[in-house]
Amino acid sequence: MKVHFTLRQLMLMVFLCTTTLSYAQLGKPEVENVYGGRINYITGYPYKTDTSRIIISTESANSLFYADVSTPATGASSFSAFRKVASADVTKN
Repeated sequence: MKVHFTLRQLMLMVFLCTTTLSYAQLGKPEVENVYGGRINYITGYPYKTDTSRIIISTESANSLFYADVSTPATGASSFSAFRKVASADVTKN
């Protein structure tokens, strides 16, 4: 089955293909309220005598999170929920 296009149809297809390619980002990236993605970096440091702070960064911009891990001398360790680092949010663009 052969498909025949008119000159007008071919011009329209070329126009649509070139206009979709012109939407490339030419300026600086805009930080948005989007969190998540794969974890790129994990680090930790002693926060208190029996607590460590774990910090993770993800693929998305402004996605830095931390959690505290308590390791008391007696009893089980406990993790706090991860919270975003306030100084790395969308307002610090």
